[in-house]
Amino acid sequence: MAIGIILVVAPPKTRAEIIFWLIVMSAALVYPALHIVRTVLQNRLKWAQAPAAIILSATLASAIGCRVWPPIRRHTLSEKERALFEKPLSEQKEPREEIQIICAQGDEPACVYAAQFVNIFREAGWKVRDNHAEPVHLNNPTAGIVLFKHGEGKLDPDNWRSGGCPSFS
Repeated sequence: MAIGIILVVAPPKTRAEIIFWLIVMSAALVYPALHIVRTVLQNRLKWAQAPAAIILSATLASAIGCRVWPPIRRHTLSEKERALFEKPLSEQKEPREEIQIICAQGDEPACVYAAQFVNIFREAGWKVRDNHAEPVHLNNPTAGIVLFKHGEGKLDPDNWRSGGCPSFS
Protein backbone atom coordinates (compact mmCIF):
# COMPACT_ATOMS: atom_id res chain seq x y z
CA MET A 1 0.00 0.00 0.00
CA ALA A 2 2.89 2.34 0.73
CA ILE A 3 4.11 1.91 -2.85
CA GLY A 4 0.68 3.00 -4.14
CA ILE A 5 0.76 6.08 -1.93
CA ILE A 6 4.24 6.95 -3.19
CA LEU A 7 3.12 6.54 -6.81
CA VAL A 8 0.12 8.84 -6.34
CA VAL A 9 1.67 11.48 -4.04
CA ALA A 10 5.16 11.71 -5.56
CA PRO A 11 5.13 9.76 -8.83
CA PRO A 12 8.40 8.84 -10.54
CA LYS A 13 9.36 11.06 -13.46
CA THR A 14 10.12 8.56 -16.21
CA ARG A 15 7.95 5.84 -17.68
CA ALA A 16 10.61 3.22 -16.95
CA GLU A 17 10.54 4.15 -13.25
CA ILE A 18 6.74 3.99 -13.22
CA ILE A 19 6.74 0.54 -14.85
CA PHE A 20 9.31 -0.68 -12.30
CA TRP A 21 7.25 0.51 -9.32
CA LEU A 22 4.01 -0.86 -10.77
CA ILE A 23 5.61 -4.30 -11.16
CA VAL A 24 6.94 -4.12 -7.59
CA MET A 25 3.51 -3.06 -6.33
CA SER A 26 1.73 -5.79 -8.28
CA ALA A 27 4.07 -8.43 -6.84
CA ALA A 28 3.62 -7.04 -3.33
CA LEU A 29 -0.17 -7.15 -3.70
CA VAL A 30 -0.35 -10.84 -4.69
CA TYR A 31 -0.02 -12.15 -1.13
CA PRO A 32 -2.72 -9.89 0.43
CA ALA A 33 -4.96 -10.48 -2.59
CA LEU A 34 -4.56 -14.24 -2.13
CA HIS A 35 -5.80 -13.93 1.47
CA ILE A 36 -8.79 -11.86 0.34
CA VAL A 37 -9.66 -14.40 -2.38
CA ARG A 38 -9.27 -17.34 0.04
CA THR A 39 -11.54 -15.60 2.57
CA VAL A 40 -14.20 -14.98 -0.07
CA LEU A 41 -14.01 -18.43 -1.68
CA GLN A 42 -13.15 -20.32 1.54
CA ASN A 43 -12.58 -23.96 0.56
CA ARG A 44 -14.30 -23.78 -2.84
CA LEU A 45 -12.44 -23.46 -6.14
CA LYS A 46 -8.95 -23.90 -4.70
CA TRP A 47 -7.50 -24.15 -8.20
CA ALA A 48 -8.80 -20.64 -9.04
CA GLN A 49 -7.56 -18.84 -5.94
CA ALA A 50 -3.97 -18.08 -7.02
CA PRO A 51 -4.92 -16.91 -10.56
CA ALA A 52 -7.71 -14.77 -9.09
CA ALA A 53 -5.24 -13.16 -6.65
CA ILE A 54 -2.79 -12.43 -9.47
CA ILE A 55 -5.56 -10.90 -11.59
CA LEU A 56 -6.79 -8.83 -8.63
CA SER A 57 -3.31 -7.48 -7.85
CA ALA A 58 -2.60 -6.71 -11.52
CA THR A 59 -5.96 -4.90 -11.78
CA LEU A 60 -5.21 -2.76 -8.72
CA ALA A 61 -1.70 -1.95 -9.96
CA SER A 62 -3.09 -1.10 -13.42
CA ALA A 63 -5.69 1.24 -11.90
CA ILE A 64 -2.97 3.12 -10.06
CA GLY A 65 -0.80 3.03 -13.20
CA CYS A 66 -3.57 4.73 -15.19
CA ARG A 67 -3.67 7.46 -12.56
CA VAL A 68 0.08 8.19 -12.52
CA TRP A 69 1.08 7.52 -16.17
CA PRO A 70 2.61 10.72 -17.59
CA PRO A 71 0.58 12.39 -20.34
CA ILE A 72 1.92 13.32 -23.76
CA ARG A 73 3.26 16.84 -23.38
CA ARG A 74 1.79 18.38 -26.51
CA HIS A 75 0.53 21.84 -25.76
CA THR A 76 0.05 25.22 -27.32
CA LEU A 77 3.31 27.07 -26.91
CA SER A 78 3.31 30.07 -24.60
CA GLU A 79 4.62 33.41 -25.87
CA LYS A 80 7.94 32.74 -24.13
CA GLU A 81 8.22 29.26 -25.67
CA ARG A 82 7.31 30.66 -29.10
CA ALA A 83 10.02 33.31 -28.81
CA LEU A 84 12.61 30.72 -27.75
CA PHE A 85 11.64 28.46 -30.65
CA GLU A 86 11.52 31.30 -33.21
CA LYS A 87 14.82 33.00 -32.26
CA PRO A 88 17.22 30.48 -33.88
CA LEU A 89 14.90 30.20 -36.89
CA SER A 90 15.07 33.97 -37.44
CA GLU A 91 18.84 33.96 -37.07
CA GLN A 92 19.22 31.38 -39.86
CA LYS A 93 20.99 32.99 -42.82
CA GLU A 94 19.80 32.73 -46.39
CA PRO A 95 19.06 30.56 -48.27
CA ARG A 96 16.21 29.15 -46.27
CA GLU A 97 14.64 26.04 -47.62
CA GLU A 98 10.92 25.54 -48.10
CA ILE A 99 9.57 23.33 -45.36
CA GLN A 100 6.54 21.10 -45.23
CA ILE A 101 4.77 20.49 -41.92
CA ILE A 102 2.83 17.24 -41.83
CA CYS A 103 0.85 15.32 -39.25
CA ALA A 104 -0.61 11.85 -39.08
CA GLN A 105 -3.90 11.60 -40.91
CA GLY A 106 -6.72 10.87 -38.48
CA ASP A 107 -4.82 12.18 -35.44
CA GLU A 108 -6.58 15.50 -34.84
CA PRO A 109 -4.63 16.46 -31.67
CA ALA A 110 -1.33 15.93 -33.53
CA CYS A 111 -2.51 18.09 -36.44
CA VAL A 112 -3.67 20.88 -34.11
CA TYR A 113 -0.28 20.72 -32.38
CA ALA A 114 1.61 20.81 -35.70
CA ALA A 115 -0.48 23.69 -37.08
CA GLN A 116 0.87 26.14 -34.50
CA PHE A 117 4.33 25.77 -36.04
CA VAL A 118 3.17 27.02 -39.44
CA ASN A 119 2.93 30.64 -38.28
CA ILE A 120 6.06 30.37 -36.12
CA PHE A 121 8.13 29.37 -39.16
CA ARG A 122 6.44 31.96 -41.37
CA GLU A 123 7.03 34.77 -38.84
CA ALA A 124 10.70 33.75 -38.72
CA GLY A 125 10.91 34.23 -42.50
CA TRP A 126 10.63 30.65 -43.68
CA LYS A 127 8.41 29.48 -46.53
CA VAL A 128 5.93 26.81 -45.46
CA ARG A 129 4.49 24.71 -48.26
CA ASP A 130 0.77 25.50 -48.71
CA ASN A 131 0.82 27.47 -45.41
CA HIS A 132 -0.77 24.69 -43.39
CA ALA A 133 -0.02 21.44 -41.62
CA GLU A 134 -0.89 18.70 -44.06
CA PRO A 135 -2.46 15.47 -42.77
CA VAL A 136 -0.83 12.52 -44.52
CA HIS A 137 -0.81 8.73 -44.23
CA LEU A 138 2.51 7.77 -42.65
CA ASN A 139 3.82 4.34 -43.62
CA ASN A 140 6.18 4.26 -40.64
CA PRO A 141 4.76 6.61 -38.01
CA THR A 142 7.08 7.77 -35.25
CA ALA A 143 6.52 9.49 -31.94
CA GLY A 144 7.43 13.12 -31.43
CA ILE A 145 8.69 15.58 -33.99
CA VAL A 146 10.88 14.29 -36.79
CA LEU A 147 12.82 16.47 -39.22
CA PHE A 148 13.77 15.26 -42.67
CA LYS A 149 15.85 16.85 -45.39
CA HIS A 150 15.93 15.75 -48.98
CA GLY A 151 19.40 14.48 -49.75
CA GLU A 152 21.61 14.87 -52.74
CA GLY A 153 22.69 12.18 -55.12
CA LYS A 154 21.32 8.81 -56.05
CA LEU A 155 19.13 6.76 -53.72
CA ASP A 156 20.56 3.35 -52.85
CA PRO A 157 17.52 1.13 -52.06
CA ASP A 158 19.77 -1.28 -50.09
CA ASN A 159 21.14 1.46 -47.80
CA TRP A 160 18.54 3.38 -45.82
CA ARG A 161 21.12 6.07 -44.99
CA SER A 162 21.99 6.81 -48.59
CA GLY A 163 20.10 10.11 -48.71
CA GLY A 164 18.68 11.25 -51.94
CA CYS A 165 15.10 11.14 -53.04
CA PRO A 166 13.62 8.40 -55.14
CA SER A 167 12.74 9.53 -58.63
CA PHE A 168 9.21 8.85 -59.77
CA SER A 169 8.44 8.32 -63.40
